[in-house]
Amino acid sequence: MDKRLKRFKPMECPICDGFYFSGPLKDKYDEEIDKYLNGEVRCSHCGWIYDFNQANNPDSKEGFNDMSVNEYKKWFEDKLKENPNFDYSEANLPDPTPHMCPICGKYEFPDSLSSDICPYCGWEDDGTTEEDPSDYIGANGMTFSDYKRNYDELIKENPDYRWDDRLKNNK
Repeated sequence: MDKRLKRFKPMECPICDGFYFSGPLKDKYDEEIDKYLNGEVRCSHCGWIYDFNQANNPDSKEGFNDMSVNEYKKWFEDKLKENPNFDYSEANLPDPTPHMCPICGKYEFPDSLSSDICPYCGWEDDGTTEEDPSDYIGANGMTFSDYKRNYDELIKENPDYRWDDRLKNNK
């Protein structure tokens, strides 16, 4: 048996019971078990970081969480009193980061999680960038490289091309 498994046990979150720490996927076992054992797996509901030792010793502050399990439960209860709909993941979303369309550079998306569609080239902002593998096909139905190549061809044929003009003409 892998010695690392002695330091992991599937469990419900000991703070909120709103998340199940199920463990690594078989096809990503080594990578995922290391995430659990290095404090990289967090309950999306309350924010508690998986720590087998702290879960077994609820008064211990030794581990990935600065608070003991008992202190964390109290903290989370207080958060729920302030806001009954409190959700750690939502409360800790990064600030929106506007960025230019990676295909045409003409439109500014409001943030990286927008899923907006560029009115100039039609690129859906799915987080895919030119750094992603050339064989990754996201929400746009083709790889980043293929989409860029296709857009460049359309611009060569018609320098005034706009994706949203196509939509208006099809009505």
